[in-house]
Amino acid sequence: MGLALGLLCLVTGVVAQDENAAVELDRSTLKSLIKKNDVVMVDCNGHCIKFAPKYEAAAKALQEKDLKVKLGKVDCTKHNKLCQEYNIRAYPTMKIFKNGQELYHDYDGPRRVTAIVDFMEKQVLPTVSNLGSQRQHDQFLKRERTETVLMGYLEASDDTNRDLLAAAAEKLHEDYPIGVTSDSASAQNAGVSFPALVLYKPDGEGSVVFDKAWDVDAIKNFAKTSYKPLIGETGAESWRRYVSGSDGPTVFMFHKTDDDRKRLATEFRGLAKKHQGAINFATAEIPDFQGFAGYLHLATEPINDVFPSIAIFDGSKKKKYPYDPATNGELNERNVGAFVESFLADRLRPTLKSQPIPTEAEAAADPVTNVAALNFDQVVMDGNKDVLLYYHREDCPYCRAMNAQYEALAIMYKAAPELADRVTIAKMDINKNDLFEEIPYVPFIRMYKAGDKGNAITYSGDRSVKDLVGFIKDQGTHKADALVQHGVVDENGVKQVVEGAAAAVGGGQQGGQQQPMAWTDLHEQPLQGRTPVRHIHDEL
Repeated sequence: MGLALGLLCLVTGVVAQDENAAVELDRSTLKSLIKKNDVVMVDCNGHCIKFAPKYEAAAKALQEKDLKVKLGKVDCTKHNKLCQEYNIRAYPTMKIFKNGQELYHDYDGPRRVTAIVDFMEKQVLPTVSNLGSQRQHDQFLKRERTETVLMGYLEASDDTNRDLLAAAAEKLHEDYPIGVTSDSASAQNAGVSFPALVLYKPDGEGSVVFDKAWDVDAIKNFAKTSYKPLIGETGAESWRRYVSGSDGPTVFMFHKTDDDRKRLATEFRGLAKKHQGAINFATAEIPDFQGFAGYLHLATEPINDVFPSIAIFDGSKKKKYPYDPATNGELNERNVGAFVESFLADRLRPTLKSQPIPTEAEAAADPVTNVAALNFDQVVMDGNKDVLLYYHREDCPYCRAMNAQYEALAIMYKAAPELADRVTIAKMDINKNDLFEEIPYVPFIRMYKAGDKGNAITYSGDRSVKDLVGFIKDQGTHKADALVQHGVVDENGVKQVVEGAAAAVGGGQQGGQQQPMAWTDLHEQPLQGRTPVRHIHDEL
């Protein structure tokens, strides 16, 4: 059987019925295509609607190259069982097939057209290219100059190390062009002697020589860890790493076209090299990451006018620094360089989406302290107080169901000065403010205890006044117990305290006017459900 490669992108939605380069597949045609051809892919709709035109363009580009590569598509709404057989849990998923067998991993590279085409072209190349002369060696490196290349320099009789390199290449060649030569002049020019393995960085960034004992796992680890690109690309594999901030802050460069991507990478390569280790640089394609650009407070419309654009995101602190050409000048190395250096010197102020900080009158009228992004540090990070913070949003039914209980809790703590000095009962609207940590669902309640703000504790008990007081007493630094303070022993006692104190400390505001809180709202058991929160991590 000839080489069979398959990229399987399994999706939801309605698939167009017109002539497409990417072939529509069902169970039988998929198996036939894998058996007879080099490539199969299953296209995406629904959630993958942004990806579908790129996939079709990649299929047409490969068709024009007359390669033995086929791209196909399966509609998972029509062929659900087929998708389940391939363990499809997210869309798009792109699976690869060789010699009729599914490869050990899915395609996780960038979703731009040229990246898919480049990836598929690599699949029809030899796993390891044997380069018999210096000319072939040099042409191979020149042809792959924009790629990270592995080159083995081995004696013609060194079958042991050739076999080790070939075994490692089975798991590496999809990401790296790999060559081997026995030409001594090529080895001499590379500054090595037999046996040697050299990783050549792209765009003339240099090379790294393998210095461990030859072993399949050691070679694979060498390839994976020896080079970090100066300009990364935001995609399925790198997305969470960049956004989480696990590797530090990132300069995101948003672009619409591949030409723009290349231009940005060329323009800012010097900056990336200058600040390597301090900040990452990564491109991000529009419209795939248009929502993320908006999250970073960049303009996203009209799309043809506002991109390319740049923003710095410090994922570990959830802080955003959009680049404003009106203030900082056009996008060029000098201006962006000054912007990056200001960030690294801590001279830039992050841009925040925030509600206005409540006025003194507004704060006095509401027993619950309203936290905005602008005063989060002042209120929540007050090192002297235990702060119970309730994350909510207005369209959450479970939040509306517990509001009365939470307001009653706030009244009980605010009504006793000795408790109010030690405990703050607060809330924050997640739709109206930037957040400084991930909120998985609402209602979501966290205790930021006095003297230990870095280790907030999540509340997971019943949403009743009694249980919330118990949580504050058990987990807070001050062990403040509002039930004991007010002599409350049952729900009726809570009712008396709340009704007696509400007029003095505020409660139940409607339309800006003070309203008595209905005891029936408090007495009813609040709904215990959750409303999931979609995160920017879910962009892909």
